[in-house]
Amino acid sequence: MNYLHTVQAPTHLFFIKFKLNKWGSFSHKLLVPIVTFLLVLFSFVSVFSFLIVPITVTGTSASVLQNSSQVTSYVMNTHKGKKDLQITAIKQTKIASPNIAQSSMNTHYNNYYYLSGDVAVDGTCTEVASTLLMKSHNANANGTEYVFRTIMNIAKDNNYWFRDAKDKKKVGTKSDKIDSLVTDTFYFWRSKKKGNSDHLNIYSNLVSNIDNGKTSIFSCADHSMHAVGYAEYTVTYKVKVLCFYVPTSSVAKFVIVNDGWYNATNNATNEQYSYYPADLISTTKFVLTKVI
Repeated sequence: MNYLHTVQAPTHLFFIKFKLNKWGSFSHKLLVPIVTFLLVLFSFVSVFSFLIVPITVTGTSASVLQNSSQVTSYVMNTHKGKKDLQITAIKQTKIASPNIAQSSMNTHYNNYYYLSGDVAVDGTCTEVASTLLMKSHNANANGTEYVFRTIMNIAKDNNYWFRDAKDKKKVGTKSDKIDSLVTDTFYFWRSKKKGNSDHLNIYSNLVSNIDNGKTSIFSCADHSMHAVGYAEYTVTYKVKVLCFYVPTSSVAKFVIVNDGWYNATNNATNEQYSYYPADLISTTKFVLTKVI
């Protein structure tokens, strides 16, 4: 995982006295610094061996955590085997936003336009996330169903949303068109705001966006979600360096989302949100679309 470790290495070294027979005093003087150098080298190798952690692991929608209890379990499991492991601090920052069910929006749209079979819409996670984005940015005062219908029509009219003619299961909105969909929707409501997508520094950009009071669309390999916050869990534990256990810590980071799936029909404010592990974010299949 992509953790920042703070390690305090031992500040003293143990010198070994050798009793030499025929090597003489000159060799004895050379041996002490050599042994000292080897001990220091071994200390650094031991420390850096656990600092090197893989940071690019591609995640999918299967990695969505439904509640804070699952987040706690995820943190503990990814640090399994650490000595004296405990979560010592939790920081959460989020912008209040209700979750809406993707299935409910699909049903409403199909019923409104009397659609069924191959012409009925599904695979609309981007449009659901865009609906919540528009409501969060006060783009339109109408209800969520009207906003969703408008966005869905824009996506269909511009071929941002598609259904594969040969494989009907391949349906959804192209990831490289999410920013265009957001821009076109703002334009429809006579706003100069635009969508801007980026594959790089997704978590840090998302945090900056939230800290400035703005939500965004967070897309993993196969699902788009309304990103409304972030959570950071500080974990402390001990690692063995030579013969010593050294206190260290790491921070497990999560994106807080309205995912359109879990908790979408719940009315309780604290149950509107799911979490996505930031350590699973890669630069190839993930996109952050923010409003500029």
